[in-house]
Amino acid sequence: MSESPTDSVTTVQNWPLEQVVEKLTYFRTRPSLATIEQARLHRKAITPILMDALRRAAKGSAAVDDDHNLHISALYLLAEFREKEAYPFVVELLSLDRAEMERLLGDVDTEDGSRILASVSRGDIRAICQLAETAVPAEISRWTALSALVVLVGAGELARKDALQYFSYLMRNSTAPPKSEFWIGLTMSATDLHPTEIAEDIQGLYERGLADTGWDTWEHIEEMLKRPREEVLSKTFSQRHYQMLTDAHHAMEWMDPVERYVSRAPVAPKRRSGPEPGRNDPCWCGSGQKYKKCCLKKQ
Repeated sequence: MSESPTDSVTTVQNWPLEQVVEKLTYFRTRPSLATIEQARLHRKAITPILMDALRRAAKGSAAVDDDHNLHISALYLLAEFREKEAYPFVVELLSLDRAEMERLLGDVDTEDGSRILASVSRGDIRAICQLAETAVPAEISRWTALSALVVLVGAGELARKDALQYFSYLMRNSTAPPKSEFWIGLTMSATDLHPTEIAEDIQGLYERGLADTGWDTWEHIEEMLKRPREEVLSKTFSQRHYQMLTDAHHAMEWMDPVERYVSRAPVAPKRRSGPEPGRNDPCWCGSGQKYKKCCLKKQ
């Protein structure tokens, strides 16, 4: 079900702007629905304040007080507002080194980075492509950029054939290290678009030892390509991380302190060969989540 910020608006009276900013700055889990609704009502006045918080955060964690979360609220609200002026600062944040991103964003980048990036881009993919092609300190950000292109395809703001053509170009020309997060993200992003047209390029990644078989295998991709395209695309765009961010409060739901696996039957983690991932590395089960929030919790 798509998010809609107007589905549950209950606020009647405006709060003072200063009160809204304070509640968007200091929160333990996520801002309340009432706070987000008030931010929407104050959209014109609060947007420059959110932009300033995002601009400071893009300079690094030294520019942000430890207990301030206004830049987190800014990422979600400016994505909901589809504020294109936020676009370069989101790219700058994702271009920081991994330790800085962890300090500033926690799990925001892996949970919603691609959705935020796609939403503020307003369909302008130039900076997204630049991020995907650049050897930034946190290579997972290149994966985020590639996933953002899939989000735009699902939103109808980028043609599927154009996304696949670009993925093919990267497969043939990128010099990223073998089995890096870039190749994992590129393989997964392309595969989720039912890439019949560029199947030979994907197969070539496996033959050249660039794709990581711990995440997916060529044989599995071949089987997937036998399924109807619409079936695969329907499944792809039903996934939360491939949907445009349209409701900030709903999108931040994962911040609530609820055990993700409480209602799931225990399952053995899907391990791969090789060394165990670091806590903040992508989980080796292929979920797209950080290891500490996925299979590490099920060990």
